[in-house]
Amino acid sequence: MAIPWSSEQRRAVDAVLQRHPRDSGRCDEAAQAILPIAKQCDGNARILRIRPKGRARFVEPKLKPTMPWYEHHTTEVAVHCVDSLTGPDGTNVNAYLDTHWEHTDWLDVQAL
Repeated sequence: MAIPWSSEQRRAVDAVLQRHPRDSGRCDEAAQAILPIAKQCDGNARILRIRPKGRARFVEPKLKPTMPWYEHHTTEVAVHCVDSLTGPDGTNVNAYLDTHWEHTDWLDVQAL
C-alpha cells in the first residue's frame, strides 16, 4: 500500500527532497521538514536515525555517496521510509534497509 499523500503533500515532500539532495549532508533537515507533512497522513509518523554499530565508522548506502555518511535520517510514515534515497513514494519499512543500504547488520536504527 502506498503512502496516502494528497497531490499537494506529495509536491511538498518532493520539493523538500529537491532542496536537500542525497549528497547535501542535510538529511536531518529534510526529515524535519517532511515530518509535519507526514503527520497529516499518519499521526504516528516519526524520524528514524541510522548510525553505524559496533566498530563500523560509517553508514553506506548502495548508491555510493560522494563523502562518508556518519549517520542518516529518514521519515517513517504509513509504514514507509521517505528520504533522498527513496523519493516521495518511499520504500516499505520492512524492505528499506535491504533495498538502500550495504552491511545492514552493522546499522543501528533508532526512533527520535
